Amino acid sequence: MKKPAIIIGIIILIGLVFYICSGPDTEKKEETLVGMETSGVEVNPGSRDAETADDPFVGYEDTDAPPGDAAPVGKNTLSYKFDRDMTPYVYEAMGGFTRIAASEEMTGYVVNFTINRSGLNTSDAGKISHVLSILLPTVVTPGTFTERTGGLIVQYFGPEPGIYYELDQDSPFSITIQEWGGPGGRARGYFSGTLKSNQTSGRVMLHDGRFDASIR
Repeated sequence: MKKPAIIIGIIILIGLVFYICSGPDTEKKEETLVGMETSGVEVNPGSRDAETADDPFVGYEDTDAPPGDAAPVGKNTLSYKFDRDMTPYVYEAMGGFTRIAASEEMTGYVVNFTINRSGLNTSDAGKISHVLSILLPTVVTPGTFTERTGGLIVQYFGPEPGIYYELDQDSPFSITIQEWGGPGGRARGYFSGTLKSNQTSGRVMLHDGRFDASIR
């Protein structure tokens, strides 16, 4: 798998979905800042604690992963905790899970979440921050996907602009789909685990993650 191609690809995907969502859409009106209004948590604008910069988090397992009956996040939002931070970040969905076939590697259902989509500049990767993108395989059913699941891509720009993280087969990561309603329905689930940067070889841990998004 060619990493530079994936980095370029995800920027194209973000731009594509942002373009799709920028047109007239009754659901878009419903989504506007709903995460900030209904989540009941504060958005953490802070940066990573320098003391955790070299912590590899290898073997991390989220023992506090939400159970099947956990209270969901607000509609069209994603929330998660970053490394050892206990205050969640809350992102809004840029549209919903959208079926794409951009390449052999990038075929399935993609969704992008961001902290501020009006301020997202996809023309300069060095300025992108607070974006989490998920590509699920073409066939999705309730269940758990891991870092070793074929067709699963998770890509993340965190608090530090331009630093990009992705799945690594030596770092545990899981996404559990609790509900998958198909086109016109909704996707709900939770996630946790470690992502690695090819640029810096650093790792970050995302935990207590939950999401709710439409399916197009």
